[in-house]
Amino acid sequence: MTGAPSSIGTVRSPQQFRVNGSEIHGNSTLFEGDVVETGDARSIVQLADGQLTLMPASRARIFHDHTVLEQGSETLSAAQGQSVEAVSLRIAPAVRESVVQVEISAPNRVSVAAQGGAAEVRSSAGVLVASVRPGMALAFDPHAAGASTFMATGKLESSNGKFYLTDQNTAVRYELRGPALAGRTGQSVKVGGAGVPGAAVATGVSQAIQVATIETAAYALPTGAAGAAQGPAPARLDISILEGEGAINDIRQRVAREAAVQVNDENHRPVAGALVTFILPDSGPGGVFANGAHSLSVMTDNAGRAVAQGIFPNKVAGDVQMHVVAHFGNLNGNATIRSRNVASAAAAAAAIAAAGGGGIAGASGGAATGGLSSLAVIGIVGGVAIVGVVGGLAAAGAFSGSSGSAASIP
Repeated sequence: MTGAPSSIGTVRSPQQFRVNGSEIHGNSTLFEGDVVETGDARSIVQLADGQLTLMPASRARIFHDHTVLEQGSETLSAAQGQSVEAVSLRIAPAVRESVVQVEISAPNRVSVAAQGGAAEVRSSAGVLVASVRPGMALAFDPHAAGASTFMATGKLESSNGKFYLTDQNTAVRYELRGPALAGRTGQSVKVGGAGVPGAAVATGVSQAIQVATIETAAYALPTGAAGAAQGPAPARLDISILEGEGAINDIRQRVAREAAVQVNDENHRPVAGALVTFILPDSGPGGVFANGAHSLSVMTDNAGRAVAQGIFPNKVAGDVQMHVVAHFGNLNGNATIRSRNVASAAAAAAAIAAAGGGGIAGASGGAATGGLSSLAVIGIVGGVAIVGVVGGLAAAGAFSGSSGSAASIP
């Protein structure tokens, strides 16, 4: 006789949610493999060895030691024994103090943020793709390249006749093999190549790479608050708006949009590692980012670009001004992205006509993808492309509610 299955935890929310398709009010017991879907509020899942928070409009299959995120975003806290599977990546806290947020931000795109401690990101083959440092985040495309393809940027070092590089974006260390390396020692370089299967490497080194290409990197992303750029330092920051200006947002559908900017210096060279903050109004026509906050900070990639993903308009019609502030060292730059929230299809059509064309979020019932497809690839490991660097998510509110409170998105 088979006994009744044992519960693995509980789930609660201040608003309605679903478990295995059934509507739940308040709380529910969870069993191995249950599917939890959130509505307009967060749901808190309490397991034996940790807690996870499912953000609004998210869906995940819950197991005692891991979750499979199918849609939306979730946060792990005090859960070192837990991991999250998203697309084909496996993400796990490096220490118990780590608070890790995982978001499926677009088809085949996963964003990972960490606070309190690092998060390790591995491919489906178990290859360490990134160690996401506290206060930072990375975006990944797990199906962007062949399994052995490699690209990374960092300072080339030499020790005991061998050459090493710690990727400035992922904090993963590699042994590099190939000609023309000795003359580059101490330089910030961008290398391309392929993994060497079965190669023995020193402790703390992820894998050996046979280098096919090597070039001097542009401005290097700072390794910390005091990090400095390689090459001539910029004297001025100029912000160019790539996407979002003149956007028409249908507030009935609340489809996510994006905004994208590029930061250049006075000589029109891209500035990587600049911290760019997108700020929506606190009241009136506006919206929130996917983290539920009115601001979002991201770091520019090696092409000088920064993308604010997942902007949801609120229910107030009217003109929206999103302020953009860039910081690099002691330099600041400012810009404003103007859009409009509209409440009806007729108003949307009139707004587009008045603007001489343009687009409307939600006109075809699908989310705009725009700038995501044009993001620069800043690294490739084990066939997984790193397609964006994000900073300051904790300050922007990405982790709000992870300690147990649940709130609704406006």
